[in-house]
Amino acid sequence: MPPGAPDFTIGSMIDLFTQGKVFSAFNWLAVGLFMIPPELEGKVMAVPHPKFVFPDGEKKVIGAMGGQPWVINAFNDDDHMRACIDFLKWWYQDDTQAEFVSKGGLPWSKKGVEAEGFEDLKPYTRAFKYMLEEGRSRDFWHLPEYAELLAIQQEAYSAYASGQVNDPKLVLDYIAGRQQKILFDKGRTQTAPPQELLNLTLS
Repeated sequence: MPPGAPDFTIGSMIDLFTQGKVFSAFNWLAVGLFMIPPELEGKVMAVPHPKFVFPDGEKKVIGAMGGQPWVINAFNDDDHMRACIDFLKWWYQDDTQAEFVSKGGLPWSKKGVEAEGFEDLKPYTRAFKYMLEEGRSRDFWHLPEYAELLAIQQEAYSAYASGQVNDPKLVLDYIAGRQQKILFDKGRTQTAPPQELLNLTLS
């Protein structure tokens, strides 16, 4: 990997790849269109995540489903709220989505993913569809507990960034233990967090 790799951003990865400075890059498929400028068309392929070996020995592909939510301010006045709602109704029409996808966007619906010819639209659409198949993606972004999980990360990362904690492994273990406890308590996993992780403190 080139120097400075630990600090690369999504934009850095796009630049390094499109400028021919790296052989491959691991990035969100949502930026697939930017990874393949006209001069690289026909020269790039996109592949699914590699398989991981889980504690029970099973080998499978697991990816985190990406995406961002629409956020509409509840304090909008009536005119602005109407404009927001009208836009969303337009955005989710089949014709609007078909046009968006044809130009490199990713569909929001199962119907869009299963549309005839979708897999061949772009080099990354086949991998995108494959990763959405049963058992290959985890949509933790939309868990009701997401805000709780995020709050734990924010607390721990802030402690590290401010110098309150100087051990990055401690920070990650602290996050893992508490997030696992939330998921276990809510019945989303059968694996309880190790007590030694729950005993950690950010000090």
